[in-house]
Amino acid sequence: MILLLLLLMGIILTGLEFVYTGPYVISSTPGNGELDVSVSTSSIAANDLFVPDGLGVKGGVDNTTITNATVRLLKVAGKNLIDVPGTVQGTGGGDAISFSPAAALEPDTKYKFVVTDGVKSYNKEPFIRYEAVFRTAAANTEPPAEPLPVAFAQVPVPGTQNKHYTSLTFGPDGRFYALRMSGVIERYDVDPETGLLVDKRDIATLKNAYGSRTAIGLTFDPSATAQHLIAWVSHCSSGLSDAPSFDGKISRLSGANLEAEQLVLTKLPRSNKDHLVNSMAFGPDGALYFCQGSNSSMGDYDSFWKRSESLLSAAVLRLDTEKLKKVRLPLNVQTTSNQRLINQAPATSVRLADGTYNPYSSDAPLTIYASGVRNAYDLVWHSNGQLYMPANGSAAGGNTPATVTGTRRPNGTFYNGPEVAATSGVQLLKYKGRVRKLMKLLIDPSKSAVQNDWLFRVNPLKPIGYFGHPNPLRGEYVANRGAVDNPKYPEHTLPDVNYRGAAFNFGLNKSPNGALEYKSDAFGGLLKGRILVCRFSGGSDIIVLEPGAMVKSPAVTTATDDDSCYDIVRSISGSGVNGISGFAGFTNPLDIVEDVRTGNLYVSEFNRNNSPKATSQITLLRVEEQPEAVATAE
Repeated sequence: MILLLLLLMGIILTGLEFVYTGPYVISSTPGNGELDVSVSTSSIAANDLFVPDGLGVKGGVDNTTITNATVRLLKVAGKNLIDVPGTVQGTGGGDAISFSPAAALEPDTKYKFVVTDGVKSYNKEPFIRYEAVFRTAAANTEPPAEPLPVAFAQVPVPGTQNKHYTSLTFGPDGRFYALRMSGVIERYDVDPETGLLVDKRDIATLKNAYGSRTAIGLTFDPSATAQHLIAWVSHCSSGLSDAPSFDGKISRLSGANLEAEQLVLTKLPRSNKDHLVNSMAFGPDGALYFCQGSNSSMGDYDSFWKRSESLLSAAVLRLDTEKLKKVRLPLNVQTTSNQRLINQAPATSVRLADGTYNPYSSDAPLTIYASGVRNAYDLVWHSNGQLYMPANGSAAGGNTPATVTGTRRPNGTFYNGPEVAATSGVQLLKYKGRVRKLMKLLIDPSKSAVQNDWLFRVNPLKPIGYFGHPNPLRGEYVANRGAVDNPKYPEHTLPDVNYRGAAFNFGLNKSPNGALEYKSDAFGGLLKGRILVCRFSGGSDIIVLEPGAMVKSPAVTTATDDDSCYDIVRSISGSGVNGISGFAGFTNPLDIVEDVRTGNLYVSEFNRNNSPKATSQITLLRVEEQPEAVATAE
């Protein structure tokens, strides 16, 4: 009642009426008026949006309306505005709009970031025009990166244009395999002289069995040989919106042409959009590890993602292939949302009382290996024994759950505090004039802050850890580092007691996806052991990360030993003034693979918005040997 009276008083004082005006940008990064912005800034993003949620209509931005005509970065030169070349994109959740400049920004220069009314929500409502002006630093204030004298030449692979490739790998037969999102696998021979892909053969086993798919992960079984191929593929029904829940599958393909298909897992969780069953990798123990995306933005139901978390979502899952031999295939792993049954999960039965899957059973083939990993597209088992996972953080506006005492946690304990209240991304309607200013004083319109993208690391010596994405069904409630990352928490709110932290902070709006450990001796071994990660959004490049220890450390032999030596101690991006030659200028690089025989790399450029100025394709990054670099390494 008091709020209503104050609102009416504000209207009387201003003589204005409040008007709902549709979707709009609340703020962007860099912020409006910000100074001394780095010239190496790789992403300018409207990552705090208000998008009204229509009845029966999915929330968020319609990504098809995000183009270089509707989202622009302009260099301000006196009275002239000059378009800056770059790549624009949205997100799977429809909760951010970003621009990645094709080259480093100029020093001491004013720029204007513009989102026009050509951008629309899924309700077909145009955004209110948004402008943010910022100025770069007078000079490059970043300390120069220690030289890494390596270089690659970009060569588009003929015949791969206008196809969306999600996973690239080499088979035990030495051939190149490229999984398309539709579920078709393309197999190539590799020209040993040029590195180009030749003699393509389509393998449509999945598509023949299920129709068009959304397929993401492809990896070969450790037991596979050139004569006996065995591959594993993760897939869901076709499309990246309005998707059914528990739609995820993993199949095993075998035969000389991978023509035989065995459905292994069914009813894995799936979000409403593009968080699904992602990439896979076999670990040193012979088990299959894969990334399972979250169903929500920050752990609780929200209007962008429109789906609650399930017991197996937002995690890295482990499939024990030995235990798998003891069950009938396919194994249905759909889980319940009945918290009472989850809390009473039996120790040995793989089924709960209602017949749903129990990942907490000692006999369960599929278990939770790393909890709270929001959306890791890829994962890398490194030679140092650690598992690295680049993960995408949420845009602003997510909701976090309230604690519930007595909820079972993945490590077998039950939550017993502290009490943490839920936080919400509910926003105000748009008001005009002084009424809007008055409302901002009365109600905090801020949302849960944009979250960083992280490189997480799992030490196999340690018990199961939590990596920051809440899931109330698993008794994990606090987002990331608590109040440090979510200003809606009380300032004393600490991370979950089982929070593991991160090995590296990518920053905001980078969307780190495909990753690998470089293993070739090219360039005299200068890249060997480094982790290469595709930055799909901010940067549209490849970043090189150096772990402090690139082999197993003799000082880390137990779960209680300090293992920080495995965290990242150095990073070099592809974009920016200190970038690596050949590692920038992509259009949404999604996955990457190395031919360890030559050191050549292959990158899938996704071109998410199907920009007419770019193309989706596979790009060869051919090693350009530099004798002086080799001499230095020796």
